[in-house]
Amino acid sequence: MNRHFLMLQVVLFAAVAAAQNVVFVWHLHQPPYYIPESSVPTDTGKGVAEAPWVRLWTAKAYYPMLLLVEETGVKVTFDVTPTLLEQIEMYASGRLIDRYLQLSLKSAEELTEEEKAFIANRFFDISWEVQIPKFPRYQCLLQKRNSGLQFDTADYRDLQVLFNLAWINEKLLVEDPELRPIYEKARNSNCDTHFTDLEKAVVLTKHLKYPKLFLDKLAKLYRGGWIDVVMTPYYYPIAPLVENTSNALLTDPGIITLPRPFAHPEDVAAQIQLSRHKFKMFFKSELLGVWPPELAVDDLFLKILAQNSIRYTIADQAALQRYLGREAEPRELHTPWVRHGVLIFFRDRELSDWIGFRGSELSRQFGEDYAAGQFLQILSSRAGGGYIVIALDGENPWEWYPHDGYIFLTKIYNAVKDRASTLREAAGRAAPLPMNSPLPPSSWAGGSLSVWIGEWEENLAWRILEEARQAAQNKAWAQLLYPAEAGDWFWWYGRDRESPVENVFDYLFRYVIKKFYSKTGLPYSYTWPLDEPIHYRSQVTVDWAGAPFSRLIFSEVENVTVTVEVYSQTAGTASPGRAGGIRAVAHWGPVDVWGGAWRDLFFAPMAYAGDVGNNDVYALQLRLPPGKYEFTFIAQGSNEVYATALGKNYRVEVVPRTGGYVCGVELSRVEVYDSGGNLIAIYTGNATAYVGDVIKAYYRICRSGGVYVAASMALLRDVGAPWDEVYVYAEPAGGDLYVAEFRLNYSGVFVLKAKAMGSNVSYSPPTYIKALGGPGPRFVDGNPSDWIGQPPQQTPGAAASMYELIVTDPEGDQYRYYRPDWSWPPTDDLDAVELRLYIDGNNLYGLVKLRQLGNIYAPYVMVAIGLPGSGFSEWLPDWSDTRLAFKWDYVIGINYGKGTPLFLFDHSWDPKPAGQIARSGNVIEFAIPLDQLPLLKDANEIYITAAVFANSYGGIWDPGKNNAYDPARGIYINEDIYASNIYDVFGQAPTWEEVYGGWNGGDYTVNFYITAHLQNGRIVALS
Repeated sequence: MNRHFLMLQVVLFAAVAAAQNVVFVWHLHQPPYYIPESSVPTDTGKGVAEAPWVRLWTAKAYYPMLLLVEETGVKVTFDVTPTLLEQIEMYASGRLIDRYLQLSLKSAEELTEEEKAFIANRFFDISWEVQIPKFPRYQCLLQKRNSGLQFDTADYRDLQVLFNLAWINEKLLVEDPELRPIYEKARNSNCDTHFTDLEKAVVLTKHLKYPKLFLDKLAKLYRGGWIDVVMTPYYYPIAPLVENTSNALLTDPGIITLPRPFAHPEDVAAQIQLSRHKFKMFFKSELLGVWPPELAVDDLFLKILAQNSIRYTIADQAALQRYLGREAEPRELHTPWVRHGVLIFFRDRELSDWIGFRGSELSRQFGEDYAAGQFLQILSSRAGGGYIVIALDGENPWEWYPHDGYIFLTKIYNAVKDRASTLREAAGRAAPLPMNSPLPPSSWAGGSLSVWIGEWEENLAWRILEEARQAAQNKAWAQLLYPAEAGDWFWWYGRDRESPVENVFDYLFRYVIKKFYSKTGLPYSYTWPLDEPIHYRSQVTVDWAGAPFSRLIFSEVENVTVTVEVYSQTAGTASPGRAGGIRAVAHWGPVDVWGGAWRDLFFAPMAYAGDVGNNDVYALQLRLPPGKYEFTFIAQGSNEVYATALGKNYRVEVVPRTGGYVCGVELSRVEVYDSGGNLIAIYTGNATAYVGDVIKAYYRICRSGGVYVAASMALLRDVGAPWDEVYVYAEPAGGDLYVAEFRLNYSGVFVLKAKAMGSNVSYSPPTYIKALGGPGPRFVDGNPSDWIGQPPQQTPGAAASMYELIVTDPEGDQYRYYRPDWSWPPTDDLDAVELRLYIDGNNLYGLVKLRQLGNIYAPYVMVAIGLPGSGFSEWLPDWSDTRLAFKWDYVIGINYGKGTPLFLFDHSWDPKPAGQIARSGNVIEFAIPLDQLPLLKDANEIYITAAVFANSYGGIWDPGKNNAYDPARGIYINEDIYASNIYDVFGQAPTWEEVYGGWNGGDYTVNFYITAHLQNGRIVALS
């Protein structure tokens, strides 16, 4: 250490000593990885923990942190959660073991193939960046595993040693005379180093001793007054959410929370009482302080603390900010507040997070001594009186410190020990500020509760818990569910937090619920099977999901069957048995009015039911009570795709049975009306109409008594499966006739059918309606099925059909010579196939089809639109002028792999994000509001050209052919002549001038364009 650094440290030590009091609060927590069959809290039992983190963190952080307090004489506070303390006690008494320890103790020669696979997969569960590289042999084993090579017996034995050795704090490894030789051997190892069974026994023996040493040291330091110990409510419930899940909306209005709240504040109080009992049993003293799980607090929680004789607690700086409605001043932050007689200390978020994140980064770069000095420098800047509360996890940071944090902490403790206080001491000395209004809900996750609720997996878990909690008829039954209220389970559900072992947390949550029903003998009746994992991930990417119905009407005497179709490019073309890797989930809720709030949430996994074309079909059969329900669907793979990506919910209505009886339903006639309301045709069977026409289908019902009559219309796709099915009520039309009305919004063949529902249900035979011509709606979903115009028979060519511009391009006509420095080889990603444009008065819709789209970063598709007269002078992105007689008003850029995949140039060199975009396979759809293209609103004639550019490095100005050699011409292209990066033109093969045009090569960018004529805002003809 150099002299200047030493002088800086002396100055900092003095500055810190003169600063206000420092209160360290270390949060030590692990959820209940072992939940025995006995009632809770457990205190008894013997078993195998589902995860090893209690044991491993005791060796890596918990016990060494107590040793550092003892050695330095600093005063700190520990939050030791009851579930952690209980499991450490079980390890110390030999009543608990974990799967990792079982396999570590077993002789490497006796391991089964399943056990070997577990070791190879899980015995690298430690920081790959910091911890594994400490031991070269460990690093070699990781590289061997990742290379797909097989381990031998010696490899497995070495893994047994190194995994457990790496999970012991470096302080213990250096100072323990039995461990030090093994540690030095591992530090100086190479790929040929091996460890013995005797060395393994030494390491594992230490692991088995640390739990008892931790307990003894914890009790000793507490009795000596060197540390204060606080606890959480027993099973770590997120208090504001257990009090009422609707509190989440107060922290983040964007959360979609449960329509039927979970609201049991009495459970929070009961778990505090359990913690008080646990504290008194272990420490022989009264619990005075509580750490709120995840520092989630609100005013009701403070009242519950007061009612249970808790004197002080802690909250995040964000909670004070929410209370004040502004950033807290230093004096306000560093002074405790009092509410309902409970003192609230607010942690200094910058200092706390600095240790948790920035400190480890600086330690890896410059050493733990340097990082400690930087921290002390920030601490010394906190001028004024009061108490600086530094509160954070007591385990998570140290895995990322090169020396496991003990050098860092030793330096800090020595600097602050003369001004350090425990929470209990600070609570006895401080003069708190009064908190005169309620404390809003908050947490240390930026003040929000959205980490634990809002995503569908989280909502499902809360809904299952609420179902069970409502069934609990007494306190003993309710107590069985306290472990399921732990915030740990909800933390790992959803996409906002990811872990390779999320399945463990999912299993434990469902196990507690299953145990509740088993113990109480109550029936489980919710829609989600408890044996079905809530958490699900796979390697399959889901590209699209949707339901073939808009609205269905059923009688309660029927089984309701709903289906969803899922497309996945990575799963290949669907066929029976090929649906593995995808899970479809139905999600629905009852509503009072369509589009209204859901009164409850229901989820159920759907069963694979075959395929239609390239889509996997999943189905779910339900029996629903009468009422209105809105459905959505979730298709799960490596991503999640909601069928309602555009905000559409599918509707199902269930009508009650009547006393009537149906003996038959048959079609009487079909009347066709044009858009002006004129009757233009009457059919008694299959009919023909035009898009935009209205049909009225009359059905004769043979019945006795009152019945409901409903009719449906569904589009038939080429494969024969119906799509976009919608049921409507048929109104009485006199006698036994009922009439249903539909508008034809698409071209194609539709199937009509009707049913009458009384005490039984009867269906009519199907009738077919062929709809010709006319426009159809557009949905930016990447699926081309809603583009109804027909392309010309010959290619290349262009046509206006159904108000669509359709430009087709020959396959394989793209420029084929590529830059040698590109990381991807020549592909067909730059081969244009088809361009479609459609204007409906509100939006410009477009469809771009390429021969393939395996590399979404490769092609830039540029569509230029101009009007007669002035416009934008340049063709982008290659800066060259066009040689056309007009200028471009709008240039649309499309690159699906960019962060802004759809953008617009309009009289400016700066691209602007625009509209919506979606992709399915090699098809890209987009929509841009005409408000961003105002000149198109009243246009009668527009000029259109489009080309595929190569995007090598992601920059739109990057020439695409630098150093590319064209053997046909015998030339190289370089940036000096500004070679165009055009590779294909929609509507023709690119010419040599278009490929190589540029400023120095001549203004030949694109000479092919189409003139489209518009009428009433729609494309009607080309010239």
